[in-house]
Amino acid sequence: MKEEKYIVIKEKKIPLSPIVFDDEKFIDRNIMKENFLILRNCLEENNIFYGLIYGTLLGAIRERNFIEYDHDADIYLFYEDKKRFLEVVLEDLLNKGFKIIRERRNMISLIRKDNYIDFYFFERKPIRKKAYRFMGPIKYPAEILEKSIQYSFLGEMFRIPKNYIRFLEISYGKDWRTPKKNCLAQTYSNYFHKNLSKILRDLFPAKTKRKYFLKKIKDNCKPLRNIRI
Repeated sequence: MKEEKYIVIKEKKIPLSPIVFDDEKFIDRNIMKENFLILRNCLEENNIFYGLIYGTLLGAIRERNFIEYDHDADIYLFYEDKKRFLEVVLEDLLNKGFKIIRERRNMISLIRKDNYIDFYFFERKPIRKKAYRFMGPIKYPAEILEKSIQYSFLGEMFRIPKNYIRFLEISYGKDWRTPKKNCLAQTYSNYFHKNLSKILRDLFPAKTKRKYFLKKIKDNCKPLRNIRI
C-alpha cells in the first residue's frame, strides 16, 4: 500500500498530491492568470511580501505574458514569512481549490486546474559584510529581491524586483531578451550543490587549488557562476 505523504501545519496533517511532471505539458495562460489573481489577493490581504521571479518575471518583461512553452509559474517570498504563509495564506488557497504537490525547506508547489506555481523562500544571510538572499545554494544580492515595484502584467498589477534587469542578467545572462526554449534559470538543488562540493574537496584538499579549479569551471559555465561552494 502506497504511503500517504503530508505536511503538518498547526498540528494538522495536510496531504500532498504529487503529480507526474510532463515536459510536453505547458502553461494554460488563462488558467494561470486566474491562479495568479487568487494568489496575489491572498498574499496582499495578509500583507506578505512577494514578487514574480524566474520564467514568470522573464515572460512579464519580455513577452508581456506567460512564456507559452513554460511548464509552471514562479513566485518568490522571504523565508521569514514562510511560517505565516503556511499557517494563514495556505489555508485560504486550499479553500480556493489549490493543492500541495511538493514541499521542501525553501520551496512549496501548489496546483489548481492542472497548472502549478512554485514558491521560493529566500533566506537572508551576510557574507563579508554584504547581505544576500539564498534559496538553497543559489544567492542574489539582498537588495535585488528586497526592493520591489508594482508592474502591469496581464492588465493587473503585480510586484516584481525593482532592478529586474540585473536579476534577469544574473539568472539568464546579458542576452536574456533573446528567447531560448528550455533555458533554465540557476535553480540547482541542494543535492547537486552538496555533491559538487564534496567532489571538489576530495579532488583538491588544498583550498587555493580548489578555488582556482572552481573559477575555471565558472568562467566556462555561466549557470554555475551563482553557486556557492
